[in-house]
Amino acid sequence: MVVILTEDISTGYDFLKLLRDKIFITPVEIYHTAYRDPEGNGGNSKFEQAIDFLLDDGKLRSNDTLFLAYDNIIPTKPGMLRDRKFFQQQMARCEKKLQSNQITYFKSDYVCIEELLLSFSQIVEFCSSPSRSMTEPAVRIWKMLQTIISSHTQNVAYAELFKEPINRGATIEKCLKVLLRNITQDKGFRGFYLTDAKIGECWQSDCGDLQPRFHPTRMGYCESCYAVHNLTAASPDLAKTRVGYLYSHSLFQSTFSPLGLEVSPIMD
Repeated sequence: MVVILTEDISTGYDFLKLLRDKIFITPVEIYHTAYRDPEGNGGNSKFEQAIDFLLDDGKLRSNDTLFLAYDNIIPTKPGMLRDRKFFQQQMARCEKKLQSNQITYFKSDYVCIEELLLSFSQIVEFCSSPSRSMTEPAVRIWKMLQTIISSHTQNVAYAELFKEPINRGATIEKCLKVLLRNITQDKGFRGFYLTDAKIGECWQSDCGDLQPRFHPTRMGYCESCYAVHNLTAASPDLAKTRVGYLYSHSLFQSTFSPLGLEVSPIMD
């Protein structure tokens, strides 16, 4: 069995489940680090506890493959260096535990799940109406981010790209969250909205199920929807096609490639 254990307990966790339900053919179980936590708290400090509970409950067994999905924070404050040291110590204990239980494991290398979503090469087209200005600040920053991701210079370049908000106290993770929110909303069109608390309905449901519920003014966006009318993928009116297209055109694919997952084929 393939198991993904994530520190995210909101949109990140929900989007991983969406990938599983829409495009993963290989059986995958997904849990977050709030699993069986008495107070329902997750986060990167709860990996060891979650692994213990999963082992106790038989959700994680010998010969399983585990993917540890956590944010690789780029420190911008002194306290973050201390937190990273504590996290690395916890990970070392987790690895020993997994090895002793004969569980194969892989660790994430992304900054945060928002980075994976923003790496989708056509996220702006998916989330924009024809009237959207491609010179607005969020779009310009996203284009620079694409260059950074393709050149693998995140550790240095993110600090420069987000220099102003970092100087005001924001973390790089927070900057990426804000950018994702701004990129995926365009005036009243929020079908592909992605925030810390919400996944837009156009990622989750087929067009045929959504459109009968839309107000007539929403249909104008459907008529110009890039995700349906400009993709060469088969059946773009199906949510699984759109989710699969994102997966295959973003860092998601390379991130999970060590797991050897079989996914639904997407023609493009």
